[in-house]
Formats: sequence, C-alpha cells, structure tokens
Amino acid sequence: KLNISLYKYPASVSISSQARTAEMKKRGEYLLQCEVRSIAPVQYLAVNWYRGEALINTVNFSDDTTRTPVDVPVIFMVTPTRTVQYFCEAELRLGPEGPQPNPAMKSEALEFTIMSSAPARNTIVSSVVLVILIAVITV
Repeated sequence: KLNISLYKYPASVSISSQARTAEMKKRGEYLLQCEVRSIAPVQYLAVNWYRGEALINTVNFSDDTTRTPVDVPVIFMVTPTRTVQYFCEAELRLGPEGPQPNPAMKSEALEFTIMSSAPARNTIVSSVVLVILIAVITV
C-alpha cells in the first residue's frame, strides 16, 4: 500500500480588523483576523503574526487532522501603542523532507494609525477665537 499526501498551498491569505481607524486609541485592544483560504492538510499549517518585520506570535494546527482544503480563520488581539503595520503569514511546515524554506504566503499589511485621545490644541484655539469674534460683532 502506498500512502500519498497532497498538499495545497493557500489560495489566499488576508488580514482584517473590525476597528475603524478613527476609533483607534493608544493602548486600546483590537482583534485582527487572518483568513487562510483553501489550505490542506491543516496539521502542517502555522499562522505567523508580525508587527512590522518582527514575529510576535505563531499559531500551530498540528492536532487538526483535516486533509481536504478548508478555510482557516485565526484571531489575534493587539494593543498598539504607536502607528504600526501588522500582517499574517500562512506557512506550511512540511518537515526536513519537504521544500526548504517552508512554503509561505503573506497577507497585505494592515496599518493601525493611533489617534490621540486629547483634543488638538488648534481646535481649542479656534473655538476661543470664534467666541471672541461673536462677542465683538454683537456689541
């Protein structure tokens, strides 16, 4: 009996967040989702999370015995403290007999622009000038 394993490279890898840029605050917690589409077998999949070029987390699926192509969503929570880009990568870890380096596909980068929670000084000054102009016109 001959055992044959077929490996399917992902059709695509994408990253998303439900947060809108205008709502992002320093030290806020945000969920990111990496969607790995149509990959098999799942047990060899590792999803790597990056902040800029630094690897910050890896999720392995070595216990998943699904052998047919499936979509794999992976959630990761981040707490950005500055404007930064995140991306995820689907990597097939096929062992020493497999291709080296391991086949991998990256998502596009998702940039988090952190908004200040304090109002800008220009906004306050503009409001004061507007109040003074109204007072002058009504006198």
